[in-house]
Amino acid sequence: MVSIKQTNPVLTPEGTNFLPLIAECQTSYDVFRLLRSICVQYDFSHFSSINIPTDAQENLSELSVVSNWPPELVNAYDALGLLKKSPIIARLKSSVEPIVWELEALNSVRSDGNQANAAVELFRDFGFEMGVYFSVHTAAGELGAVSFSGKREAPSMDELVTLNFLSQSIFAKLKQFEIKKTSSDMALSPREEECLIWTAAGKTSAEISTILDISEHTINHYLGSICQKLNAQNRAHAVSKAMRMGLLK
Repeated sequence: MVSIKQTNPVLTPEGTNFLPLIAECQTSYDVFRLLRSICVQYDFSHFSSINIPTDAQENLSELSVVSNWPPELVNAYDALGLLKKSPIIARLKSSVEPIVWELEALNSVRSDGNQANAAVELFRDFGFEMGVYFSVHTAAGELGAVSFSGKREAPSMDELVTLNFLSQSIFAKLKQFEIKKTSSDMALSPREEECLIWTAAGKTSAEISTILDISEHTINHYLGSICQKLNAQNRAHAVSKAMRMGLLK
C-alpha cells in the first residue's frame, strides 16, 4: 500500500484534462470510453470499477460496475473461487490507501495454497503483470474500487494522486447513473409517497388512514407495494432507502 495523505493533491496536466470529460458523461458507456482513454494516457491496458463484496458474495462477476476485463478471465476467476481469499479485496476492506501490486508478490500472500499459482497463471495469461487499486466511496457510503492494470512500471506519486482523484469522480458518476435508473424503476405513485411521508413522520397505518381518509387496509396495501418496489425489509427500511435515493421530497 502507498500513502498519499502527505502529498499535495496536485493533479498532473493530463489528469486535469479528464475532469470536464467526467462531468460530461451521460451514460455508463461514456464512462467506459473515458476509462479506456485514461488507460491509454497512463499506459495501462485494463480497467475495472467494482462494488466491494459482502461476505455472502463470492463471484467477481457480481461486483462489476464497468470494466474491460476479458469475460474469459472473469469466468475463470469465478470458476476457481479466487474472490473469497483475494488479498486485494481484504486490503480494500481495511484501508483507503491505494494498493500498488505486482503479480508474483501479491499472490504469494494468498492463504489458499495452490490457488495462488492458479491466480498468477491466470492473470499472466491475460497480460496483468501489475496494477493499482483505488478505494472509492460515495457520499451515501457506498464502497467500491477502481483499478488500472497492465505491464508498465509502478506509477509515480503524482500519477497515483491524479488517478486516485479521477477514480473517486468516476465512481461517483457511475453511482449517479445507478440512482437515476433505480429511481425511475422504483418511482412511487403520489398516494404511495403520501403514505411514506406520514410513515416517516411516525404515524401508524390507522393514523394515516384517518389523515388521508382511506381505509387502513388500503394504507397497508400501499406500504406493502412500497416495500416491494424498494426491496425493503420493513417500513422503516423503506423510509431510509427512499430518503437516501431522493424519492421523498
